[in-house]
Amino acid sequence: MTSGRTRLFGSLVVGVLAFLAFPGSAFAADGTFDPASFDFGDVLIGQSVSTTLTFTNTSGADVTVTGIAIGDPADFSVAPASTGTSCDTDPTIPDGSTCAEQVVFDPASFGAKSATLTITFSDATTATAAITGNGVHPVLHITSTTLTPKVFYPLVRDGFRDFATYRFTLNEAASGAVQIFNKRGNLTRSFPFTNRDHFAVAWGGANRFGSRVEPGFYRFRVTAHLPGRHATSGFLREQVKTGFRLRTTVGTKTKRGIDWSARSWKAYSLGGNCNWGRLPNAELLSTCLAAHASVTYRFVLPRGAKVTLFTHVVRPGIAPCRHKVWTTGHTGRIHRATFTHGSVNGFSQCDIGGLSMRYRVTHKIRI
Repeated sequence: MTSGRTRLFGSLVVGVLAFLAFPGSAFAADGTFDPASFDFGDVLIGQSVSTTLTFTNTSGADVTVTGIAIGDPADFSVAPASTGTSCDTDPTIPDGSTCAEQVVFDPASFGAKSATLTITFSDATTATAAITGNGVHPVLHITSTTLTPKVFYPLVRDGFRDFATYRFTLNEAASGAVQIFNKRGNLTRSFPFTNRDHFAVAWGGANRFGSRVEPGFYRFRVTAHLPGRHATSGFLREQVKTGFRLRTTVGTKTKRGIDWSARSWKAYSLGGNCNWGRLPNAELLSTCLAAHASVTYRFVLPRGAKVTLFTHVVRPGIAPCRHKVWTTGHTGRIHRATFTHGSVNGFSQCDIGGLSMRYRVTHKIRI
């Protein structure tokens, strides 16, 4: 028959062996955590999430918390629970009662993380819970793309729209390339970049071999990548044009006789004189006696205009309109037409009516 001392000694041996076999077990002598383990899942680097674990005292007596710790302090931390009894602030836990502890996951780097939450008690026992999580990068995405101008002329090389500029921005620095495709979908040119969150490419119409491309439509896009992440933009279209064609426009500017810009007169002999006036059904009536008069009309034509036809209406008054002469000239866009008449020894009267200048403008249009 086994004595009571022998049974007690055997129980102690079993207890010591159990403690040595499962140090730090979630099923310690003083109680357990609920949940016994927790996985935070994927959490963005730089962000933090938290959870609350509850310890229940199942020892049959009051227990006192002497320490709370968590492994991997770079990614995990502990704090008093925001509700209920906190294991930090009220360390004596009656039998059958609970306390709570908040665990925070704040991944500092990419990859899987793990740690153990451990509560130590005054009787040298512990309660543990396994904590895991995964630090992940934010999604790589292209925040903006622009392409200007929509049409350019790299094959002309005259300083006007010789380049097309493509710009993009990313939500974080990455590596990749700006790609240009022709209308058949073939890669025409590629501009690589490294560790950039924004970039600008000026394309002068050359392919990857350095030869000038053909006129037509080309498509731009950017592709960027980081470890485990990839982003590609949509296409923006650009048109390559070359050469010129001539465009001709015609027009007419008109004046009435009374719309003069300047007038003058000069006597041929003592007593000669000229005057101007209007009569019924007359525009500008110019009368000279032994003198001559001139009237100048001013026309403003478009830049580069060439006069193709000058027309006018001049009628005699009650006397002949003598020695009438029209002269034209221009300075830049200002064209002038001057009418002169008069007689050295007689009377001249002229009714100046409508006059007009027909013009033509020819200029180059890029194609």
